Amino acid sequence: MHNMNNTVYAPVMVTTICRFEKFKRCIESLANCTDADKTEIFIGVDYPAAEEHWEGYRKICEYLPSIKGFKRINIFKRPENLGQSKNVKDLRNRIKENYDRYITTEDDNEFSPDFLQYMNQCLEKFKDDPKVFAICGYSYQEWENVGDYPYNAYPMEGFCAWGVGNWFAKTEKFTTFHSASEVIHNPKYVKQLFKKKMHITVHRMLFRYDKSGGDLRRRCYCALENKCSVFPAVSKVRNHGFDGEGANCAVINTYAKQRIDESPTFALDDFGIKQYPQIDKLHDIQYAGNLLFRMLVRIEYFQWRFTGKAFRDWKLIRALIELRVKYSLNK
Repeated sequence: MHNMNNTVYAPVMVTTICRFEKFKRCIESLANCTDADKTEIFIGVDYPAAEEHWEGYRKICEYLPSIKGFKRINIFKRPENLGQSKNVKDLRNRIKENYDRYITTEDDNEFSPDFLQYMNQCLEKFKDDPKVFAICGYSYQEWENVGDYPYNAYPMEGFCAWGVGNWFAKTEKFTTFHSASEVIHNPKYVKQLFKKKMHITVHRMLFRYDKSGGDLRRRCYCALENKCSVFPAVSKVRNHGFDGEGANCAVINTYAKQRIDESPTFALDDFGIKQYPQIDKLHDIQYAGNLLFRMLVRIEYFQWRFTGKAFRDWKLIRALIELRVKYSLNK
């Protein structure tokens, strides 16, 4: 077990605009976490950009004064619409004045009672490990298929943004990494991604590289720079963002039903940052897909190189993707 001395309680930043029910559930789950009373929270409420934002925005503003349970509550209501990236950047800059680390989430995540303990222990243990890029709170649904892994957290060459612990020093190194567009337009990088079994990432980047500042770019960073994120064996996060409201998201019901850890306390097992066969298997399921899919992505990539079109652009393939989501994921 990893014993913590002189615990640093990383602050949590939450961005929102109008999704009142999701925001309320997110904040209440964080306030219910062990050590929330030792944790500062920074909330950035963006100004409505469209008429349909106003109702939820007003509800959020009415709810804000009732938030309690944290060491300190810092609320920033934007006087004009900043957009997600600027809203995040401002909160991050404010936190950086007093902390070397932070936890970030959007408003559609719900957290386990031991989420903050897991985050703070991992952020402290791996702060000086150059191979560990971030601490992810989510664990993939395919976890139950990986076999007998003995520890309660694991390192994997990948990234998921649904509740993440970061160190400013490591995040700053990432900012100088290639844009998603530079990666996908460079055959050498794409070849490396295929070698690292990141086929699903390549597939998504073919039609999202112009707006991939988040998950996909960070997954490329881990794969191309030989870094990993740490994930919990049992997910500490349940995502409610796949109901059609979020940007670029299909309707996938299983995420909102996913089992998450209900324990109030967490003690991090002492595992090494190395490859484990069970985690390699999980990585292949989550980031590579099956053999047929890998072959199709290679074909898709060469098609995109010569025509500028990915499978996503063809109506038949798009229809098949929608059918797969409808019938195989919404069980």
